Amino acid sequence: PTQASSFAAKLINSGTHPQSIWDAVFFTASELVLRKPAIISLHAVTTANALRHIYQNTANPHIRKTTLLQAASFLPHFKRSAQSRGKLAPIKLNEIKPAKTPKSPAETLTQIFDNIRDHPKAAAAQTLAYLNAGHSPTTLINNARRLTFLKGNDSHDYKYSSAALEDYFHISPAVAPFYLAASTSLLNSSKTPDNKLTHQIKNALA
Repeated sequence: PTQASSFAAKLINSGTHPQSIWDAVFFTASELVLRKPAIISLHAVTTANALRHIYQNTANPHIRKTTLLQAASFLPHFKRSAQSRGKLAPIKLNEIKPAKTPKSPAETLTQIFDNIRDHPKAAAAQTLAYLNAGHSPTTLINNARRLTFLKGNDSHDYKYSSAALEDYFHISPAVAPFYLAASTSLLNSSKTPDNKLTHQIKNALA
């Protein structure tokens, strides 16, 4: 953690733009999701989101600088914690290859959300292919949000999807597709049963 924040400070002092540091923060958090899609990696993403929100909305330069360094230092903490709960998958996010997908973006979206629960790596590769083909990220994000409302069962489903989907638009274009591809691993799948509230609403409207 100390080395990470010190290195981030060194980069900033040498002229690196803060956006590049944030790109690295989000990239690393989402890679952790792909390597171990569980509660610790979920909190890596939501913490990065919260710190970025502070960074964007404070007028205090000291707080902005401190927040950026805190974001860099938190990631090694989360990685260590995830490793303490089991081995991380040996995956590098920037080495994911886009999957072969149907020509229809609608069919690709169906495949992505069908695969999230049982085949998260396939869903990530399909998401990357979808975005690389120039299809609408907003359509994908709206589909993910709809499934959160239908399938989500606790606060983590909502806080994670809010953070991960919002931050896609805060990342540089070269990094954003990889980020969203990895982030799908903890989104709700179309194969997950609807939650109790959804059933109650459907019954009330029937």
